[in-house]
Amino acid sequence: DDCKCVKITPEGWTLADMPANSEKVFIKDQAVREIGTDPVAPKDVPEAMGTLDRILRPLFNVNEGDWHLIVGWMVNHLLAERVSPILMMLGTGGSGKSTMCNAVNYAVEGGRTFPRSGAMKNDVDDVMVTIAKKRVSVFDNVSKLSGELSDTLAQAVYGMDYEKRELRTTDDVAVIKVNPSLILNGITTGHLREDLKSRMVTIRIAGTVPTDRQKDDLEIVREQTEGHPEVYGALLTLTSAVMKMMETGPKPVVSARMREYGTVLGALDSLLGWESLKRYEKSVQETSEDALDDPLLMSVVYLVTKNGTQRADGSWLGWVGTTQLSTEFSSGPSTLKARLTGEEMRLTPRQVPDRFSRVQGDWRRLGVLLGIGEKATGNNRPVIDGSRQAAYPVVLTHEAAQLIADAQQIKEVGYGSYM
Repeated sequence: DDCKCVKITPEGWTLADMPANSEKVFIKDQAVREIGTDPVAPKDVPEAMGTLDRILRPLFNVNEGDWHLIVGWMVNHLLAERVSPILMMLGTGGSGKSTMCNAVNYAVEGGRTFPRSGAMKNDVDDVMVTIAKKRVSVFDNVSKLSGELSDTLAQAVYGMDYEKRELRTTDDVAVIKVNPSLILNGITTGHLREDLKSRMVTIRIAGTVPTDRQKDDLEIVREQTEGHPEVYGALLTLTSAVMKMMETGPKPVVSARMREYGTVLGALDSLLGWESLKRYEKSVQETSEDALDDPLLMSVVYLVTKNGTQRADGSWLGWVGTTQLSTEFSSGPSTLKARLTGEEMRLTPRQVPDRFSRVQGDWRRLGVLLGIGEKATGNNRPVIDGSRQAAYPVVLTHEAAQLIADAQQIKEVGYGSYM
């Protein structure tokens, strides 16, 4: 209300008047909440971390490595023009997912009231309008996303102009500017597309919160609102220190997709002696391993070890036909599929290429290499199991050893009897 803003530089941060001159004008965006009470500055970086550990950390039922990833996400969010990965909290019911998500939201954005999370709809327009109205959007219990919404969110992470028809009766186009920081929670990421998961930092919550540690919602809100000036000041101090470290410190090598976030983690590692960048890159691998629960993966490995060729180095090579795979996956005894998915699933030959393209990245990290775009040249519909069909080459490397062992067991006891 008093037209003040926070100015952060590598040398520190201050409260300043909103700039309004011939060179630049600071206009408060409708998506940004008012900070509220003036932030309180800690004397240095260790005191800033101490403040976060004292006020925020007790709410987070996570291990120390994942706590560092959350702190890195908050700092990355506060750096202007940065791209934030989707913060994905995974845990069972009663683990405090919503409380943690809303606490992160309030820590970085402030506001007059403690925020509440919403439900993710599968209508792309509704979701894009919702996240355009907030700088941070929190969605609870994300169990399934349509392919269209998944693809759109994967783009929106980087900021985008989302175009939609203004009215059905005209050809006018409305352009919505989207630059969100997204926080989601759920039980698993196994149902999500690989390109969306690669833009996530996944936090695994350590089980249900014990009864003696559970707090009343009103108590949580009171503690967070009273502690916000200190928390926000601590985050600003860390952000300033990270800016300086990124200018003068060593440049970390980041192998994960969200390299800007990885750079922030590298700076925090140098400042605080953490190993958060390694933890982040490991979490990307762990998220890929959620694909182990995909019955399609086991169907592919089973077919390759059943009909393919084992090479001298121990790896396997086989061609998997689309009709062959859909028949194996969709018919006969379905004990394995029912155990892994909780429901009957069907797959048609036409769906195979799309499913393969969605899981290619995850499976590659598990040692299963799909030859997308490498259908048999000159005869892209070879005869497999007595019928001519489109087929794809699949290589099982040494990293897929456990999958191969499971497939061998299936061959011995029968697909329907496995598990």
